Amino acid sequence: MLFADRIKKLREKKRMVQRQFAASLEINTPMYRNIERRVHRVKHKNVFIVAKLSQINRDKLVVHWFVDNIVASIGTEPELVPQALKIALKKINRN
Repeated sequence: MLFADRIKKLREKKRMVQRQFAASLEINTPMYRNIERRVHRVKHKNVFIVAKLSQINRDKLVVHWFVDNIVASIGTEPELVPQALKIALKKINRN
């Protein structure tokens, strides 16, 4: 499930309108609407706010956010992803 779909379901579960959720994230309603439409992505700092608002596990939500960002970065060259992930994991493990 894409991150945008996940936060929309969380917002609806809390019975909040887009305007309320946007205010909680300190963004305007059109910007939030575009997040749900997958035109814009949520900033990393707002993932934590969404988790707190929704009372869900922060780490699980961050993982969904990372997946969305990885998928968006792949673009039209998915065949290079395994090689890129292998290099990224090596770099992460060195740090």
